[in-house]
Amino acid sequence: MKPVRIVLADDHPLIREAIGHLVSSTPEFELVGEAANGKECLARVQELRPDILVLDIAMPEMNGEQVAREIRRRCPEVKVIALSGYTDRQFVHAMTKAGAKGYVVKSASGRELIHALRAVASGKSYLSPEVTGAVMTLWEEDGTPNLGSALPRSLGRREKEVLKLIAEGHRSAAIAAQMGITVATVEAHRRNILRKLQLHNAADLTRYALRYGVITL
Repeated sequence: MKPVRIVLADDHPLIREAIGHLVSSTPEFELVGEAANGKECLARVQELRPDILVLDIAMPEMNGEQVAREIRRRCPEVKVIALSGYTDRQFVHAMTKAGAKGYVVKSASGRELIHALRAVASGKSYLSPEVTGAVMTLWEEDGTPNLGSALPRSLGRREKEVLKLIAEGHRSAAIAAQMGITVATVEAHRRNILRKLQLHNAADLTRYALRYGVITL
């Protein structure tokens, strides 16, 4: 399988070096180019035609929103992941409207960025947990996808079933009996769900399930 080809754009050399090392050390990805400003980024993407562009939203020459809009127009096959220090609604809204498939905050771990790259490479969307509250206010009235529903798609079908049952208050033994699996498998699903959603306990899962309509009161 060919590696996913990535271009990285950020005006801070230290960030480019750190993310570049992270991406290059993951066999399924290949860093094929870098850029330090918006105009250079646009040129590199048109030249290299990567699978994914990891794009800082605050850059000289052209900002991330401007670049993303041009990428969508000139190279629509290239998927954009916004990389930002901002969690404010207006930044998330601007980048999703410009066509970004992912939004990762700079305070995220390297593991989260890799998870975002995998999600976007497979055709899904990804939002850092820090910005999901902002996205909950974005509705489709202006044609912008409400990506608040993106994170649940990071769960597998069985994980979603387990999440629903946990949120409804069922214990592991009851879930195992209902789903025809072992208690150990239920617990493994629970751990994976908590890790993927970056939550800590059953109460967090219940609040999450209510927010995203997995269950209703």
